[in-house]
Amino acid sequence: MSQTCDHLREIGAVELQELLQLQENPPLLIDVRQPQEYATGHIPGALLFPLGQVEKFLLPLDQKRPVVVYCRSGKRSLVAAGILCRLGLTEVFSLKGGILGWPYEVITGPPQELSSAEVKTVVDILLLAMEKELQARRVYTEELKHEHTTELKTLLKNLATREEAHLSSIYQTYLSWTEKYKIPQKPLETLQQELLLALEENQQDQGISPSLSHIEDLLELAIQQEFAAYDFYRTAAEQVKDPELRGLLFDLSFEERNHAASLLELMPRLYK
Repeated sequence: MSQTCDHLREIGAVELQELLQLQENPPLLIDVRQPQEYATGHIPGALLFPLGQVEKFLLPLDQKRPVVVYCRSGKRSLVAAGILCRLGLTEVFSLKGGILGWPYEVITGPPQELSSAEVKTVVDILLLAMEKELQARRVYTEELKHEHTTELKTLLKNLATREEAHLSSIYQTYLSWTEKYKIPQKPLETLQQELLLALEENQQDQGISPSLSHIEDLLELAIQQEFAAYDFYRTAAEQVKDPELRGLLFDLSFEERNHAASLLELMPRLYK
């Protein structure tokens, strides 16, 4: 390793995957590639901070929190990790082999951002969470309208039921927060109608996805949706300053990761 920082070392993909599953003090994950590289495929939950901007790293970091940086092959990340280490961070890792050596899930798309216009309170976050759960449930219930095998229909119903349970759980949190801060509440049915209307308008703009015909395709879609939700909540948590809001986002992110993990466990059974 060319860097001289005492607090810097390389980390393998397996070890990083284990760290990312920790609910207590998970590492901050930073992608130091360019925006177009990030959009092509990034590790879920990674913040984009190109190498040329690392010295301007102004996020309110916990000096004791682990930070993991990665790039395409592991060369740029070593440079970035050295810079962060010299800026005062006490535990910095560079992903060995970069994303080329990452055998786990990746997500496509631009960086997730929470603008102050969209999110001002915990309730705003809860509404976004409910919208994401409704979107996932909508995908599965729409698929149930098509001709599928019994096995595929059973899986679709289970997935839809899971999203319904998660939606109810988030709504209970919404009730607690609105009661705590004396904010007017809306019934779940009203919120669902409002959010579904927005989703329908968005679907018309983007077009309707074709029906799935194989259970493998459905599982891959479900896993992708769960990791996309995890990516949103995790990166959003890194962008907010309110500790309660940040904690809520982290909790939601780990629930989505657990959902994705349970779906991944089903994949090997399909190839027996």
